[in-house]
Amino acid sequence: MENLGNRSLILHCDSPIVNSLFSVASEEGPDHFSNVAWKIVPPFISNMPDYQVVGSCNSMLCLHDAFFFDPIYVYDTINGNYFELPKSNQLKSGPRQKLALGFGGNPANMEYKIVRVVYFPVPGVGSYDDSEVQIFTIGTEAWRSLGAILWTLDSCSEALLNGALHWVTKRHIFPPGPCLHIISFNLAEEAFKEIELPTCKNFNIDNFHLVALRGCLSAVMSNKDGELEIWVKRFYNVMNSWRKEYVIRVNVPAGLKRRLAQVLRNWKAATLRLSKGAIQVLQMMNNGEILLCYEEGGLFLYSPQNGGFRKLVVSGLPKWFSTITLDEVTLFPVNAAPRIETSYEGRL
Repeated sequence: MENLGNRSLILHCDSPIVNSLFSVASEEGPDHFSNVAWKIVPPFISNMPDYQVVGSCNSMLCLHDAFFFDPIYVYDTINGNYFELPKSNQLKSGPRQKLALGFGGNPANMEYKIVRVVYFPVPGVGSYDDSEVQIFTIGTEAWRSLGAILWTLDSCSEALLNGALHWVTKRHIFPPGPCLHIISFNLAEEAFKEIELPTCKNFNIDNFHLVALRGCLSAVMSNKDGELEIWVKRFYNVMNSWRKEYVIRVNVPAGLKRRLAQVLRNWKAATLRLSKGAIQVLQMMNNGEILLCYEEGGLFLYSPQNGGFRKLVVSGLPKWFSTITLDEVTLFPVNAAPRIETSYEGRL
């Protein structure tokens, strides 16, 4: 079974002038991070000045060009090795396509795979009527096509666990329009499936994201009362096993309010974070605290036991950033999950 201790954090500063990556490592001992952010400079970065992070697995990061389909790199943050994926010859010509991507490892054989879903627009209409799923396995020489997909996935996958990537999508290709779904892609079987939603009804469809908490798929949403709810799927392949574990009555810490206007000037960085909601849940610490990232650029640890929070003080942080947890491949049996005890309600 994997170590469910703290994960290192990768901070992506996506400014209009230059992109930067920083690392905040977990220190030895429970529930502590380093108080210094270290800048990461991949050796290929001059070839791709504007990039996005597709995902992480173990020490590996996957990055892709923010404006073009290629290049895509897989970078080992420990030893500095990297691999550039071959360009795909399966992309159709025509107007600008939409992309969704995912990166992860198959725990059965530790293969690393990149999934790319290309959506082809209807000329002059602004909607998409066709798609193609492409997959690349590290160690092979070419992309493979898996055919079309019904769902319109948004951007990059949000959670990697049980050998599967997970997205939240708010619409179908057919018919168009808002429709919330959780979609998984099993890296071993190379197949998509839909996962049932939690049974909650009082939530905001535009503020919903996924995260892996202690080996469990978890859904984070804002309800219509302004609270943050965390629902945990206690048994991965068991229907109706969602349970509301945490309710956080959210207030933006006063020190962050004055920074909001600065962040919103950077439309790209703000859009990436706001698509996941005002507060992003990153991980659960060994002592039960929950690590939160605010869109205003702050990292906070929330305690369900007493409802308090404390700021994660790290020197060298950029003024604004999006945060990626450096995930490890989850080795839980797919029908089992660690116990998560009492539900809590607290005030932040």
